[in-house]
Amino acid sequence: TTAQGAAARGGRGAGGRARSGGSRGGGPVCLSSRGPSAAAQADEETRARVAAKRAARWVRRDAENAAFAARCAGGATVAIDCDFEALMKETEVHSLGQQLMHSFGANKRAERPATLWLLGVAADGGVRRYLRSLSGVDRWPGFCLDFRRIEDLIAADPSLRARLVYLTADAADDLALVDPAKTYVLGGLVDRNRHKGCCAAKAETLGIATARLPIGPGKPLVIHDYSTVLTVNQVVEILLDVHASGSWEDAAARLPDRKTNDRREKSAALSPQAPPDSCRHRDEAPPPP
Repeated sequence: TTAQGAAARGGRGAGGRARSGGSRGGGPVCLSSRGPSAAAQADEETRARVAAKRAARWVRRDAENAAFAARCAGGATVAIDCDFEALMKETEVHSLGQQLMHSFGANKRAERPATLWLLGVAADGGVRRYLRSLSGVDRWPGFCLDFRRIEDLIAADPSLRARLVYLTADAADDLALVDPAKTYVLGGLVDRNRHKGCCAAKAETLGIATARLPIGPGKPLVIHDYSTVLTVNQVVEILLDVHASGSWEDAAARLPDRKTNDRREKSAALSPQAPPDSCRHRDEAPPPP
């Protein structure tokens, strides 16, 4: 009886082991046959959603850029002559690159944008290197990078000369308005006035009409006690404002505070005639009542 009980217990034990190993598949389990885990499937779904959002964002951005480029094509053209790189120091070339970047930003924000046309960019120069360091510069809408010089363009299309107006402070005539049929050329030169008159001389040599911004006493743009030199992006912003509103007075707001006499006068008018008691020197007598 004891032997039979032991045998029965042994059989149950063996059966238990057999059931534990065989009742769940009857042998070794192959994990790959179960398919991807829930975590892997969730990761795949997340990647798919991210890719779909990225694709939709690119489609939306391309549509926005196309619409903006169409608006630029219907406006004026502002060309920036970058053919003066040999006259600039490395830091000045870098500064010009920054001004070009700010010019594009101003054009993107403009109520009535223009086409920005960079001319005479040296393929291996510092301006080109700076622009290539900016993300997506090749896709900037309304921003054209051209390695050809102005003289090469005129030689290929002589009718272009009549549409060009070179803006320079050394011109004899003021610019009256911004004509969408014209291309306004700015000298891309940051030289701290070392090469004064070179843009006007170039325009004269090429037979291009010149004009200057209406800056000076009694004119819409008044600069007081400071240099009349403006950066490229400041001139671009002024032209864009006049292009949109037709008013030089509105464009005067684009001048830095230190350059405008009107703002000095307004500031003086708003300032108190005498400092408050808390700011007056202790030996000063108070103002009469």
